[in-house]
Formats: sequence, structure tokens, C-alpha cells
Amino acid sequence: MTRAPRFSDESRAKRDHLSSVHSHPWPRLSHKRVIARDLLRACEERWRISVGEQLASHASLVYVCRDETGVSRILKIARPELHPDREAASLLAWNGSGAPRLVAHALELGALLLERIAPGTPLQPGDDERAARFVADVLKRLHSVDAPVGIPSQSAAYEEWRDCVRV
Repeated sequence: MTRAPRFSDESRAKRDHLSSVHSHPWPRLSHKRVIARDLLRACEERWRISVGEQLASHASLVYVCRDETGVSRILKIARPELHPDREAASLLAWNGSGAPRLVAHALELGALLLERIAPGTPLQPGDDERAARFVADVLKRLHSVDAPVGIPSQSAAYEEWRDCVRV
């Protein structure tokens, strides 16, 4: 059985420090609903969107929403330690090639408003060759764009993550 990584006391302190230096208040367990509601309200007002169904996510708050013209979008609000600034820079660089387009962002809220990819047709189980071709095509498109300044390499990002997690 695989165990989930545990945070050491030192990495918990790093995580808490990172959370405290960012300007938006990430929901803590005790008042998560209140702050999440405030973040959603701020996004609704800023981008004139109506927020709908919450989608499953282990790391961020993710919602289906509609903009003022009726176009379906995805609203993602990420914790500071997940680096929504890096995600926004990468999405802007990819500009919809291999990833959804970034419609707008508010880094002080940790919020990204994304193009909604639909219908999202799942690959059929057992068709490994087709799945491998699909994944290879997406990776080729993503890697055809130079990484934005300030985005760490995959190995550097892994080292950063490893320094924060004790397995």
C-alpha cells in the first residue's frame, strides 16, 4: 500500500510562511467556506462571471462558470504554494496549444479564468496505442514553446517539491 507523503515540521513551516507572504487568504480548515465564498465573489465581480458547479480537485478550488456573453469557462483558485503565477505564465506562453487558453488571471487572488475544453472525450480503455499517440502529440505541442522566464525546469520543480515533503 502506498502512503501519502507527510509534511515534516520544517516543510510545514515553509508552507505556512509561503502562505503568509501571498496577498490572498487561502482557506484554512476552520473558515474555509467563508473565505472560499469571498474569493468566488471577488472573481465574479472582477470578470462578470456566474459560478456554477464545483469540480473535483485535490489541490485547488475549480468551478464551471459562464462569462457575461454566456461562454462556458473554468475558474481555478490555487493555493499560493501551487504557484498560480507560474501556471499563468505557462498558459500564456502555450496560448491554447496543448493546454486551455488563459482568459484572465488575478494572481493576488490565486485565480485563473480558463477556456473550457469540452466535451473532453475520454480515451477508451485498452487502446494504448491511440492513447500514446495522443499524449505524444500534446507533449510535442507543449514542448514546442520556450518556457517563460522564471519557470523552473522539471528537475528543479521536483527538487523544490521534494524539499517540502518528507516521504
